[in-house]
Amino acid sequence: MNAIELHELYKQRSTSETWIEQVKGHVMAGETLTDDFWANDILWQLSVLAYNISVMMRQRKSKFKKQEHRSFIDWFIAVPAKIIRSGHQTELKMYEHHFYKSDWEELDRLIEAA
Repeated sequence: MNAIELHELYKQRSTSETWIEQVKGHVMAGETLTDDFWANDILWQLSVLAYNISVMMRQRKSKFKKQEHRSFIDWFIAVPAKIIRSGHQTELKMYEHHFYKSDWEELDRLIEAA
């Protein structure tokens, strides 16, 4: 192969390694949580599914798409909030001054519009 072909091949490997690292490290899919192989298998599969869903959710806007998964978890999933269900309405109550509140609400609107 010439240098350009080798460079393109290496970029593909690098992208794969990044994805593996994000799934293993960022969603803790590489940890053994129980002594049961099958329980760990399903927990790993659920972690990968959750990771993929979060990636799909973030595709609607460039500023969300480019975030590392761990950053996404820190501002979107680990949110001090409470879900209130009343009648046929579901409402999210967040701390009024939450640092990422506007980003969270923007992503919520994008998902609802999809």
